[in-house]
Amino acid sequence: MQKIRSFLFAGGDVRQLYAADKLKKMGYETAASGFEKYDGAVAYKVESVEKAYLYDAVVLPLPLTRDGENINAPFSESKISIKSLSEFLGKGKSVFGGKMSGDIAKLFYGNKICDCYSREDFQLLNALPTAEGIAEIALRELPITVNGAEILVLGFGRTGKAIGKLLKVMGADVIIGARKTAVLAKAEDEGFKTLNILADFDIPLKIRMAVNTVPAQILSEKHLKQLKGCLYAEAASAPYGTDLEKARGAGVNTVLASGLPGKIAPESAGEIIAETIINTIKEDS
Repeated sequence: MQKIRSFLFAGGDVRQLYAADKLKKMGYETAASGFEKYDGAVAYKVESVEKAYLYDAVVLPLPLTRDGENINAPFSESKISIKSLSEFLGKGKSVFGGKMSGDIAKLFYGNKICDCYSREDFQLLNALPTAEGIAEIALRELPITVNGAEILVLGFGRTGKAIGKLLKVMGADVIIGARKTAVLAKAEDEGFKTLNILADFDIPLKIRMAVNTVPAQILSEKHLKQLKGCLYAEAASAPYGTDLEKARGAGVNTVLASGLPGKIAPESAGEIIAETIINTIKEDS
């Protein structure tokens, strides 16, 4: 990887600004574009995406895009084309992002692509604020206390495990749903009840909340009927664990809970992004 001294943060939410601020305090030059509508307290240098070529690296939002063509930039007054940014950046630079599709990666051909989501350190650290966000949703939306509530957590990866452990500490009766026998055995070894969701399964009768962390359609219309009146938090990325509109139509209190770190703890989430970038640079130097 080439020597990196400057970063342009293109689009994204507030955690991007906190990440830029963290890197600035570490001695790097940082700037951000696509935040015209931001009126918060984080100070940053304003730069246009047309000047991307002036920077050694560009940092893309997590998630990168909502429509497959433009950068996810909720604070921007105009759309930022991914293709245009790649052309402004030029070749030989570093691109930090995550979950970039093959078509998008092709636009940055000739650049060093660094996938934050593929890193163990990022996933582990990012799971913690996600778990806290799910706990906050449970406290806000459930008509009963979390203590004593039966909660189904689908998936036992880094995020599912963090959510399950936190809810368990809060007194919830947590059931882990997974497909692989080895994963179920591991969950049981850590003190969780388990549910095999590989075959045709039923939602346990006393469940008051379900949390999905698996980006795959797991819950059918049958399951949505069984969850009627329950709380469902979708913490995975698209295509999600079920059809969210059908879930709402079935009487399930459905909350889209993706991107929680940036919503509930943007400063911490920004520091995680900055630390991941620095770790990547150190390992590739």
